[in-house]
Amino acid sequence: MVRDDSSLPLRFVGSMSDITARKDAEARLVHDALHDALTGLPNRVLFMERLRHAIQVARRNPGMSSALIFLDLDNFKVVNDSMGHWAGDELLRAVAGRICGLFSSIRETRSVKPGGSRSMSMRELNAGGVSSICCWRCRMKLRRPKKCSLRSGRTISRYWRR
Repeated sequence: MVRDDSSLPLRFVGSMSDITARKDAEARLVHDALHDALTGLPNRVLFMERLRHAIQVARRNPGMSSALIFLDLDNFKVVNDSMGHWAGDELLRAVAGRICGLFSSIRETRSVKPGGSRSMSMRELNAGGVSSICCWRCRMKLRRPKKCSLRSGRTISRYWRR
């Protein structure tokens, strides 16, 4: 603040700068620190934080219950070993997309965490039987086959004579 000879405020002096890019970068860093790079789903750190929160909510509210749904992709190792890790990655992304698509329609969803061939979902439930319906929907959604595009690699070698 600039003051005149009698110490009364005359004008303000300052500067402004756009920090939008910095704030966006910070938000991306926080997201990347708490989400799986392959699937975009919450990672173990965020999942455990949300699990602790759900337990605290359940302790405070006896009428509120929670469910933890554990999914295991049968023969996932076979896909990785026979078709390559890129096929396994493609399958994980497809399953993550289906799970997120399913749970996005359910308001109470808190977290889906990738774990190789396993995923977990935690939900806060207000009514009994909702977790059974959710499991059934998940099973139906994952029942559809996933076609993996086959990529073929070719190695060309040549013998050079001197």
